[in-house]
Amino acid sequence: MTDHLVAHGWVDPDVGSAIAPVDRIARGLGLALTLAESPRPLVRGCTDWTARRSHLAGRLGAAILTALLTEGWLTRRRDDRSLRITPRGEEGFALFGIRILG
Repeated sequence: MTDHLVAHGWVDPDVGSAIAPVDRIARGLGLALTLAESPRPLVRGCTDWTARRSHLAGRLGAAILTALLTEGWLTRRRDDRSLRITPRGEEGFALFGIRILG
């Protein structure tokens, strides 16, 4: 998802900013995004220690995660911080050219 946002020129996690307005990003993703009021930065790059890849942190990343959980693309696992991609999520991510490897 981060690669998709960067490729479209919507965010630049290296400089910690959203290049496009958040409502444009939301429309492009087809998701309802609600940004929480917080001192957290809007966008922050962060390395995922499990995948050794960059993911999107900050308020925008949190808003996208909340929307993906609400839409049923992802579910939280009970015993740890990991997420499970649902069949609906596999279909949704495919729209962004993201293929889920099992």
